[in-house]
Amino acid sequence: MAGGFAFALPLLALVACLAVALWAVPRRRALVAVDEAAHPGLARLRRSTLLGRWLALAGGAIAAVVAASTGGLGRGFALAPTVFGAVQIVGVLAADLLARDDARTPGTAGLEIRRVRDFVPAGLVRLVAAAGAVLAVFLGWAGAVAGPDNLGRPGRALTYSCVEGCDHGTLGPWPGSYYSVPMAAALLGVLVLAAIAVRVTVRRPRNGASPEIVAVDDVVRRRSVESVLAAVGVAFTGSLAGTALLSGARLAGLGPNRGPVALQVAGWSLLGVGLVALVCLVWCLVVLLLPGAGAASPGRRSPPASPLTGGRERARG
Repeated sequence: MAGGFAFALPLLALVACLAVALWAVPRRRALVAVDEAAHPGLARLRRSTLLGRWLALAGGAIAAVVAASTGGLGRGFALAPTVFGAVQIVGVLAADLLARDDARTPGTAGLEIRRVRDFVPAGLVRLVAAAGAVLAVFLGWAGAVAGPDNLGRPGRALTYSCVEGCDHGTLGPWPGSYYSVPMAAALLGVLVLAAIAVRVTVRRPRNGASPEIVAVDDVVRRRSVESVLAAVGVAFTGSLAGTALLSGARLAGLGPNRGPVALQVAGWSLLGVGLVALVCLVWCLVVLLLPGAGAASPGRRSPPASPLTGGRERARG
């Protein structure tokens, strides 16, 4: 019963933080108004991306719960944030593919240049990059100090020298190679999937001759790219929060008379990192639930793109 409460408490705290964040951070702004009779494709585009996002949120929650409950020895629990993020990216990708031609007017053609960086929110990129770097360092360190558990399974325990009262002690489960290798493989897969989704979103064709089409379509693209980055952020920050909090609590709980001081300091540091990651996780979930409009200012033109940063395409009716 106590173990179940220990796992339920962080979940309840996360739900409470998310509720407060949704109440306190009004991110969603209305999309640019569109004449649905004149541009039925734009109406379909907005509906398909909205439906895809909500279906992905529901499917991702189900997939994460299934992954957490089916993985052996906690592996599924460690992979749950990455599974959730992957489903979000697949939802964005599917919606963009289904709406591929909705921003084009039959019988017209447009030529324009679009770059990935014109649709990427810089703050969210920095958050995702920082979380990924910290997670990589932590998993690398945790793997380096990990050893086999009492059944000989490698990378599942941490053995330390006791200060007094015993020769050595063992902490487990520990996020060594038994957990970090599948986590790293899954996170790498999410990054590849995110790169594909962002590229498909930015290069989706449209007729750039109509200002109304450009205004609405740019907002839809920015929301899709933002959702993809937020999904990667959920995978990174969720993985970091879970592993850092659990590992930090075990190390900090050694007490002054059991484990070395260095391990206790590491434990309290990991608790701090885990709490920061939890806050970032809540923010990424808010971005997924309530994406910002982020429309470009009127008259803004996209600067020329290099072959490595964007693509030029001709939209044909």
